[in-house]
Amino acid sequence: MNALLSTARFYIQYVHKPEVDMGFALALISYILRAIASGYLIPIALARLTNSMVKENSSFFLTNSVIYFIITMIIVSLLYASSEWLFRPFWNSIAKAIVNIKELIINRVSNDGIDRLNNGDINDIIGRIVNDVDFVMWNIGNMYNTFMPNILTALTSIITIMQLDLLIGGIALVLVPLSALIIEPYVRGVENARRIERSAYSESIHRVEEFLKGDVNNVDLVRGSLRKWINGISNQIKWDRVYWSSALAYAYATPLLLSGLGIYRVRTNEMSLGSLIGIIYASLNAYPSLINALWGICLLAQNVVPIRRIEELIED
Repeated sequence: MNALLSTARFYIQYVHKPEVDMGFALALISYILRAIASGYLIPIALARLTNSMVKENSSFFLTNSVIYFIITMIIVSLLYASSEWLFRPFWNSIAKAIVNIKELIINRVSNDGIDRLNNGDINDIIGRIVNDVDFVMWNIGNMYNTFMPNILTALTSIITIMQLDLLIGGIALVLVPLSALIIEPYVRGVENARRIERSAYSESIHRVEEFLKGDVNNVDLVRGSLRKWINGISNQIKWDRVYWSSALAYAYATPLLLSGLGIYRVRTNEMSLGSLIGIIYASLNAYPSLINALWGICLLAQNVVPIRRIEELIED
């Protein structure tokens, strides 16, 4: 929650501009179209095709259900191909936001005077401007590009499951909140790891610069900063693995549970075979998409420390 609030505040204060907002809006349109395509059109077409093949006794290949499936896949292909161009203004808006924030910092420093920076490590400040701003904005872009399409696909897929079978759809919906148990320990652990990594990264820039200027006595300090950096990044990698091992187990155990219940309901004639095929496809779409969406939130946890460093520079 802290990561979401921190990023939202940062966006409103320093990123929010009409051209940037437009880029995010166009990307959202693309995500919605793709969620409808993969979360609804395909599983429904599969269910209809399967049911017709079970019921129809025709040697003619192009039955109505086959034609419907082919048309659906053509529509899906066109949606994916055409919507890709909506991401061009989105990523351009991220680049513009980076420039806008750096110009804001430079203007603030120019207005207040460079002397106010002398209280801090000038090389650390350079690291905040040159590296932290880029890191935060590309991370926001990657978060949005990860969270939005996946959460929309997950929700659309679960709604599709409910349409195919209300009982299994209800269970699918109940299983969604369990995913929140995976994200909380990751957010706590990665924030501390990122704080160490960001600080050591800026320090290493300074130490290497001093070494290249001829300060040969600075070698041990360079090595020390690099060791601190590797400790921070190694800890972050560990927490990444904690998240993904738990999330992948959840993402594929839940479709197995739903599929098992679906098989039972088909055998007891409570559900059609086509509905089962549609549910299997939709559930394999829903839960992996859900954990990918949560990973987008996890990316925001990596933003907390660099956002704080940027805000300290702007607001001092």
